[in-house]
Amino acid sequence: MPRDYTNVEVRSILIGLGYLPTSASPGVFPFTTDNRSLTGSATAKAIRSFQEQYKGPNLVVDGIYGNQTKAKLQEVMKILQDQLNIVVQAGILPDQPFYGPQTFNAVKAFQSKINVPNPNGIANYNLRVALNQAATDNLQPILLTNIGKPNYAPLKFPYQDQALIWLQNRLTSADYPGILTEFARLFRNQTTADNQPIKLTDVAAFLDGKKFPHQEKALKYLQAQLASNDLTEFAKRWRNQ
Repeated sequence: MPRDYTNVEVRSILIGLGYLPTSASPGVFPFTTDNRSLTGSATAKAIRSFQEQYKGPNLVVDGIYGNQTKAKLQEVMKILQDQLNIVVQAGILPDQPFYGPQTFNAVKAFQSKINVPNPNGIANYNLRVALNQAATDNLQPILLTNIGKPNYAPLKFPYQDQALIWLQNRLTSADYPGILTEFARLFRNQTTADNQPIKLTDVAAFLDGKKFPHQEKALKYLQAQLASNDLTEFAKRWRNQ
């Protein structure tokens, strides 16, 4: 069953999704403290606008906050928060469907990421379309040639090193005999491998494919050797998904 929202939470969601105007200053949270009935003309109009956006067999357009509308609001919020977790690593937990300060700040972070002037924390329909595209792009298969700087920032994103260590452990398993040695040979541009251990965290730190094209060749070789499930798991860990 959908979570029960208070009236102020419903209004905050409608404001946060861009359907209800707010009297709060731009970029300031909370949007509202109004906990009155949801039958007022402005709120009913906002509910109707939301219903129009998502109308279908399970959602009628009547301006009334009923169970169908409640369920759809929660669904839209879950999608929004899941995508914010993917794109800006918001860390919003699945039991927080309310448009609260964490969602507000994550939306502002995404607005800054795509250079929206004066981020206000409101995820209107156009912003949600852009966020959906960004999340879709982030879920594309990862290219190992992109694990170097500027993407590699372990001080800011420590899970990147954790992902690389996980991948290193996979490559030293019986599933990948000799692969890490051959990768090291190619990455170092050697005729014969010197059998010196290579750390993928060092690879990411010192990768410069433009200056040393053999490094990119080595990473493309490594990508081709990885099983799809291992590559997918590495991508999830690298992106902290």
